[in-house]
Amino acid sequence: MKKSILKGTIIIVIMSLIAKFIGLFFRIPLTVLIGDYGIGLFSFPMKFFLPIVALITSGPSIAIAKLISENDSIDNLEYVYKIKYTSFRYMFYLGCIVSFVMLFLGVILIQTLWPKETWYPFLALLPAPIFLSFTAVYKGYYQGRQDMYPIAFQQLADGVGRVGFGLLCAFLLLPLGIEFGAAGGTLGTTAGAIAGLSLYFIYNLRYDKKLDRFPVSKSERKVIFKKLYKIALPVSISAIGATLIMLIDTLFIKNRLLFIGYTEENMIKLNGILSNVDTLMSIPLVIGTAISLNALPNIVAARSKGIIYTQTRMRSMMILIMCVSLPSGVGLFIVGKDVFSLLFSQMSTDHFLIEILSIAVVFMMINFGFTSILQALNHEKVPVRNMYIGLIIKLIFSFTLLSIPSINIHGAAISTLITYLVICLLNGLACFKLHFKIDVKYMVVIPVLSTLIMGIIVFVLNSVVTHYLMTFVSIIIGASIYAFLMIAFKVIDKKHIPLLNKIK
Repeated sequence: MKKSILKGTIIIVIMSLIAKFIGLFFRIPLTVLIGDYGIGLFSFPMKFFLPIVALITSGPSIAIAKLISENDSIDNLEYVYKIKYTSFRYMFYLGCIVSFVMLFLGVILIQTLWPKETWYPFLALLPAPIFLSFTAVYKGYYQGRQDMYPIAFQQLADGVGRVGFGLLCAFLLLPLGIEFGAAGGTLGTTAGAIAGLSLYFIYNLRYDKKLDRFPVSKSERKVIFKKLYKIALPVSISAIGATLIMLIDTLFIKNRLLFIGYTEENMIKLNGILSNVDTLMSIPLVIGTAISLNALPNIVAARSKGIIYTQTRMRSMMILIMCVSLPSGVGLFIVGKDVFSLLFSQMSTDHFLIEILSIAVVFMMINFGFTSILQALNHEKVPVRNMYIGLIIKLIFSFTLLSIPSINIHGAAISTLITYLVICLLNGLACFKLHFKIDVKYMVVIPVLSTLIMGIIVFVLNSVVTHYLMTFVSIIIGASIYAFLMIAFKVIDKKHIPLLNKIK
């Protein structure tokens, strides 16, 4: 086990947060350019694209990471290279097939459920799956070898490419119509995929020189493909289920809100507001994703050392997850609406979407941890089953709640909260059956106590001076106090924080 979970996580969290903030600030000028109506058009194909990304990147990259980690831990570099080479071959085919299927489904959606103006934003996304298929191979390869630097910088390159090219295209195409401006924004997603892949390619040119090239026979390719397929399929299905939970809202919002008397223009604007709220909520999810991303190969490698080592890795990951999820949810609940109002000043804040989804964020992040444990212990089918149980719950509650005039758009957020609460409980019960144990002190008492202290301080500071500047000051002070408490309670070891080491 080459690196601790915390050390590898810090590397990727820093870059991922930078990339996420770049993406967030992409939404701000884009919203100014094309308005909330244009953002509504932009969000329809983007939410449809999420299951595509999940299909191409989540399952294959995790499968590759697991096989790479298992062989790298025993220094079987020959087989590591063969896995990498074979993955490139099959992922190219997958990317091409997905692009064609995506086009076919898009035509059906635009003729039935989506506004006609979403056609051009949708077309701009079609090339992206091919580039993302190669990105998935590199991500799985470096994740398996526990080298988080290229993964972190790839996300940064993706964000920069998406913002730079997307805003430029939106600005240039806007005179042709709002739908073309939205198409310029979605073109940024394709550009970001190309930029991220380019960074991987450049990094790999230097890194791969250390790895000898070995011939791969046809029979070996088949064996590797079967292993990848066996791991990737359930993980991809589970990841698709998670993104379908968000896609359900785009399928029902138009029909249900029009049913209770909303105009199509108001419906599209509300969809744009929900989309930007989701973007704000996704910031802390980056940290949960980074923890689970780095923990997976650690737990896989620990299995060869015995159950004690494996339990230690699971414990470390869940402590980090709990110590991040609780303050993230509470912080968003207290100051989320002020931050949203500042970032998207032209959008209404006369809703409770942020408060509802901030609670959902806690369960989403905890579920990341449970899912990584199940995947690392070869129980990939369990989170798949539970995710689709959640999907059924989401379908029922979204369809019902969106149709109630007094709830309206809030039905989308409430159904998401209920869905992830159920999924989290089901996956948690499954982990307990696999020798996972709760550390009451570090997973419950310390995170709850520290979050309570942080929350009170942020609430008081934010209430005393009702100014946007004070909002950010309260966030910084609250985060600093929470970090101090984590070190004081010895949840975080100072040796894993490079800046403190340099100061020391």
